[in-house]
Amino acid sequence: MLDIVREHGAHRLNDALADRFARLTLAGRLRATDPAEAAEQFTALLIGPMEARCRMGTREVGDTELRQVTRAAVRTFLQAFGPLLPPE
Repeated sequence: MLDIVREHGAHRLNDALADRFARLTLAGRLRATDPAEAAEQFTALLIGPMEARCRMGTREVGDTELRQVTRAAVRTFLQAFGPLLPPE
């Protein structure tokens, strides 16, 4: 049952992110050729470190640590999918 809940919850989150990433791509704010894949990769950048840090739910992760992981995920995501900046 837990696997079903996780699968459907993650699916809805990825769909919502993919929709938003598609809109940002159309607006020129992202370079995501496949918004669904970009959403999946962004989610992985968040979940992977958190699973390790919370030791699969056996350790509480504080707000500061959560923010650090989130900032790192966003930074990495934007390096891969952010708009190309014009040369200075």
